[in-house]
Amino acid sequence: MIDFAPLFMRQTVETAQSGTTIFFEGDAARHVFRILRGNVRICRFLPDGRRLIIGFLGAGDLVGLSFHNRYMFAGEAIDEVSFSRMNKRTLEEELQLVPEFRLQLLSQLRDEISAAQDHMLLLSHKNAEQRVCTFLLHRLERNEGRDGRTISLPMVRADIADHLGMTIETVSRTLTKLVVKGVLLPAEKHQFKVASRWALARSADEDPDDAFEDIELGSTLCWNTLPVRPTWTGWFACSTGPISLSTASTESSSAGPRAASSSMDGPPRRPWEMWSTIF
Repeated sequence: MIDFAPLFMRQTVETAQSGTTIFFEGDAARHVFRILRGNVRICRFLPDGRRLIIGFLGAGDLVGLSFHNRYMFAGEAIDEVSFSRMNKRTLEEELQLVPEFRLQLLSQLRDEISAAQDHMLLLSHKNAEQRVCTFLLHRLERNEGRDGRTISLPMVRADIADHLGMTIETVSRTLTKLVVKGVLLPAEKHQFKVASRWALARSADEDPDDAFEDIELGSTLCWNTLPVRPTWTGWFACSTGPISLSTASTESSSAGPRAASSSMDGPPRRPWEMWSTIF
C-alpha cells in the first residue's frame, strides 16, 4: 500500500463515530482525507433514494480526491474512524515540492480506475455466488499482512448487498452456502477463515493463483471438490482438524445427515448458527 503519511504529518487528527458522514455528496471538494484507523464506505444516492456503495476504504487510504469542484460521492464511517484532512490547494503545493508523491498519487489513481473497471465487470457478468466470492477475495488481499487466510468484514450485510447489487437475503444465503461447502469457516465476529483460497477463486470465476494453497488442514482437498455432498460431520472436520477420507466418513456421507449427526456427541450446530453472530 502506498504510504502518504509524510504528507499528513502536520495535520490535526479528527474522529468520527459509526454512522457519521465525513463528507456529503455534492459538498464543495475542499479537502482530501487520509484514514488513520477504522473503515469508511463510499456511496452515492439515486434520486429514488436507493444507495449504491462504490467501495470500502481502511487505514492508510486516501479519500476525497476529486477532479470536480464538488464531491461525487459521500464518505460514511462504518465504525469509529480516525482521519486527518488536508486542503486541496495545500496538497497540490506539497506535490509540486516532492515529485515522489506525485508518482505515488498517480499510481493510486490508476489502481482506482482498474478497481472501477473490475467492479463494472462483476456487476454485469457475474452471478450471485461469483460476486460474493470476488468481493471476499478482494477483502482477503487487504488482510495479507495477517495470516493470509482471514477475511475481515466490518461492514453489515446490507452494505455488502448495496455494493454487489444484491439483496441482503441473497448475501446471507450465499455466505451460508460457502460455509456448507467448506470454502469458508466461521471465525471471530466480523471475520471468516478461508479454508481454500483456490476453491474461493474458482467460485469467483477467477484464475486461481498457482501460489494459492489451502490452510493447514492436513490436506489439499476441500469438501466442495468432493463428488459427494458434504455432511455436518465433514463440515466439522474442516472446522477442527485435518480432512481425511476415511471409511467412516465415507459411510456417514452415504448414510445421510442423520447418520452423520449421530456420530457426534450432542446435537450438531448448523453452519448458519455458527456464523450468524459474525455480523
